[in-house]
Amino acid sequence: MDRSASLNLRNHFDSIADAYYRIVDKVWYDVGYYHQREGEFLRGRVCDPIGLAIDAGCGPGRHLLSLARRAHTLIAIDFSRQMLKEAKERIRQSGLGRVDFVQADVRRLPLRQGVADFVLNLEVLEHLPGGLADARTTIGEFGRVLRRHGILLVEAPLRRHKGWKHFYSRDASYQELTRDERSRYYERYPLLVDYLFGDKEVDRILTHVGFLSETKRFIGFFPAGLIERHPWLYKLNEVFERVPILNRVCREALWYAKLDRASPEKTST
Repeated sequence: MDRSASLNLRNHFDSIADAYYRIVDKVWYDVGYYHQREGEFLRGRVCDPIGLAIDAGCGPGRHLLSLARRAHTLIAIDFSRQMLKEAKERIRQSGLGRVDFVQADVRRLPLRQGVADFVLNLEVLEHLPGGLADARTTIGEFGRVLRRHGILLVEAPLRRHKGWKHFYSRDASYQELTRDERSRYYERYPLLVDYLFGDKEVDRILTHVGFLSETKRFIGFFPAGLIERHPWLYKLNEVFERVPILNRVCREALWYAKLDRASPEKTST
């Protein structure tokens, strides 16, 4: 990771860690909505017991609670020390048992190949400064550390959603955030990397690594600015998310995929 980009990302997430969910969930029609839908997707698919689960990019640890209830062993990975601190406190307060916390880059996971049964990766790929190339590397790492038939649940924001700009160009105001919150959390250390993907690009990466996509879910049809002005559209989001063709212009996609072959390292031996 480029040193300046790495420093910017770490500073941003370190600075917002203690207030992250409180801040973003205020914006109910934007980031708060996506966090809610991601959590629902995860809980709906993590039903059976898991041996070793990894939350790769755990942030303050909201999804660790769902994983900790199912996993025999849980590893939480993030490159922000402050995010890991918040996640540790969340787990401590929950009383759900021991979690191993590791500060690391998701592109170079400090784990042996073929050891994990489940990897979760939400809201991470878009912040890697290498864009599509870094996404390939990172998903390749997930394939490396997963056992055959291990599960990956991964998210990526979609560039087609930007097509709304041709019809509706008014951005969300984020008026729910105070001036102090904007300055402290977004202007002092702005988040400069926000790469967008084509869902077919991610499909090809998953296939190349050896994943079979069992479920792909699209989230967020209407732009945030439009929902902010017309809140009744919020309820229609879920309907349009499920309509073929229309759902391709949603803001993000979630994949639930199974590794269908051994990791590259194991295959070559």
